[in-house]
Amino acid sequence: MSFSEPECDTGSPGDRSVTFETHRAALERLAYRMLGSVADAHDMVQDTWLRWAEVETATIREPRAWLLRACSRRCLDHLKSARVQRERYPGPWLPEPLVCDGVVTGEWAADLAGAARVELDESVSMALLTAMERLSPAERAALLLHDVFDHDYAEVAATLRRTEAACRKLVSRARQQLRRTPSREETTVSAQDHQRLLREFLRAASAGDFEGLKAVLRENVAFHADGGGKATAAGKVLWGAAQVARFFVGVVARSGARYEANQLRWCWYNGAPGVVVLDAPGGQPRTAFSIRIEDGRIAELFALRNPDKLKVFARAGE
Repeated sequence: MSFSEPECDTGSPGDRSVTFETHRAALERLAYRMLGSVADAHDMVQDTWLRWAEVETATIREPRAWLLRACSRRCLDHLKSARVQRERYPGPWLPEPLVCDGVVTGEWAADLAGAARVELDESVSMALLTAMERLSPAERAALLLHDVFDHDYAEVAATLRRTEAACRKLVSRARQQLRRTPSREETTVSAQDHQRLLREFLRAASAGDFEGLKAVLRENVAFHADGGGKATAAGKVLWGAAQVARFFVGVVARSGARYEANQLRWCWYNGAPGVVVLDAPGGQPRTAFSIRIEDGRIAELFALRNPDKLKVFARAGE
């Protein structure tokens, strides 16, 4: 099979639309993993649709491969400019949250008992997407296409317009980079583990309990807080249980911040359980916390504070 980008005659506009909609979800998954932004992912998928609606002549035997290739190339072009913007971003940058529809509830613990249908998805986790920011656009695309979307190296090479050997090197370098920055959890970690540790963390943070915080944090924990220059947040990644615990004890001492049960909204976003802290009972999202677990403790803690990125939680709770 040739993986060059042929022109295409897909029949009537209705047939084209049906074919595109069949693969829309895969395109959105790819674009979000590439860009870390739901809005940008939607834009790239729309651009792909516009291209799909215009192509003519030769029949495409593999519409999915053609569409994923076209979407990947648009994402690559966009990512090159987005990386420049992120280098100027005030403080740590975190992906825009991907909220699972229908899972946000007021009291989520009851849902967990029957949540076998909801599985942890590391391919959209905050930890992995944040670690992937260290990759070049080409490394990121090659890794996703090969390891997540199961494309062979011939398909990856056609998409990136490189040789198969070059693409093998891209994937190898990407894997090495990610191994240097652990971003995966043990397979034994469950949704219940996430919620339990988040509860223990919030309880200790509310009490300003330094030792209690250290007890739930790994010694080499990393804390990423994204305020986007629009909300107060740590201006850099904080490392180590003692430093992270001191930070939260200081927040409580300065602001009197508490994480009361009636201000918490448990939800499922970026493939794992998380919790949204409201500014008042029934109020607006103030912070969203999620974690990565290692050896039974919090190895990475992510706090979304940028109000632009928190809007999705307000919509999900309506």
